[in-house]
Amino acid sequence: VYPAWRWCEKLDAIERVQKEKNLRPNLPDFYNMAMERPKKDPRGYCLLFVDASRKSGLGSSFSHSCNPTCEVRVVSLHGKLQLSMTTLRDLEQGEELTFDYNAVTESLDEYRFAVCLCGQRRCRGSFLHYATADCYQQVLSRNSPMAARFANLVRGCTKQVMSREDSAILARHGFNTAAFGAVSFNHHAAATSLVSRDSIDNVPIWLRTYVADCLRYIEYERRALPVALLCNQMERMSKESKAAVAKRKSSSKKSKSESAVSGSSSSKPTKESKPKSSYFYYLEKKRSQFEAATKKKHGSLRGLELAQAVNKEVAKSWAGMSDAKKEVWKKKAVAEWKKGGGSKNKDKGKPSKQEMQRKSKDKSGKESQPLKVTTKAKAKKSESVAPSDAASLKGEKSASK
Repeated sequence: VYPAWRWCEKLDAIERVQKEKNLRPNLPDFYNMAMERPKKDPRGYCLLFVDASRKSGLGSSFSHSCNPTCEVRVVSLHGKLQLSMTTLRDLEQGEELTFDYNAVTESLDEYRFAVCLCGQRRCRGSFLHYATADCYQQVLSRNSPMAARFANLVRGCTKQVMSREDSAILARHGFNTAAFGAVSFNHHAAATSLVSRDSIDNVPIWLRTYVADCLRYIEYERRALPVALLCNQMERMSKESKAAVAKRKSSSKKSKSESAVSGSSSSKPTKESKPKSSYFYYLEKKRSQFEAATKKKHGSLRGLELAQAVNKEVAKSWAGMSDAKKEVWKKKAVAEWKKGGGSKNKDKGKPSKQEMQRKSKDKSGKESQPLKVTTKAKAKKSESVAPSDAASLKGEKSASK
């Protein structure tokens, strides 16, 4: 059994040696349990660590479970505190005895390596609870930075008498001789003296004052930490939602641009193009459906093999289709081709029937018009010549007379 300060010293020493020898494991050993001395104890509250790697009972070999059958409780037996393993429910014969380790880590690597194999329905996936130190550090840095802690230490050193507020906060948290450890024990006092050898009055005033300031901050942290955790969680969720919205917008823009490009290239036929055949149109429209079915049926196919398998399935479906349905697909292909401007592009550059008739009329009119003009000219010429001939005839008659 170790007090908290001694246990931390031991862990630091082990970690330093493992780092020097390059023997640090991915997960530390979990053969220890924390035992809290109750506040009502005559010596007050204290946190003790039980090292089960040296001396332990059968309970130290129990496995972890997210739905345990047992739990650990602190009990008093013959005037001594002990850790007792008690069951949580009635157990069947042969059922395994397990308990929840309730261990917390601030290392993400340790959390990932601590894979839970309990196999329960609501398994957490890890037998460690992951708690980031960011929130704790933010509250500590904001409300009790290093300068404030040193100021509390200096202020405690200047005090000569304990204040009532400091004594009250120590009593409220149950801090007595057990919490201060060997400092509270006076080795120089005689055993027969009236002064108790184990008393909180033996603890220096500056230390009691500094501990009272730390407890005062802990009380504040209990009130402020949940708010900080909620704020951080809400901020993280808002960032994730904004990132998801931005990702959706970018993906929608990308899909629109791709559809626009594909539509401009495929749905709008080029000049003199023809509509797709009914089979290839059916293949284009049903490819994704047949591809999903083929992947589900043959999950190992990829690339060219998948494309060949899809083409085979489409060909089988097309071969078993009736002529009426094929005609429907043909009409759909022609309708989509016309919708994309195929018929306009096909007829573009060729004159319509009305234009050809108008041009033919214009051509026939231009050819017949000069003939009419020449006949009229001849008629006018004959009319103009006829009077002169008549005059000459009259002159000839008169001359003969």
